[in-house]
Amino acid sequence: MTKPTRRFIAGASCPKCNEQDSLAMVVTEDSSYVECVECGHVQHEPGSDDQTPGLIATFNPNQD
Repeated sequence: MTKPTRRFIAGASCPKCNEQDSLAMVVTEDSSYVECVECGHVQHEPGSDDQTPGLIATFNPNQD
């Protein structure tokens, strides 16, 4: 089991305690969520655990 990765979100405010620069995106092997380091509020993105990332678009500069 690997340790979760935390990346802070600059300028973001917690929806519960309104503290600025306290939100961190936590990425684990199974899921990802946003957590406030001040009050402990956790927010999961609806349906994010059910979807696998895929190709959104391709860019071909030579296409007419």
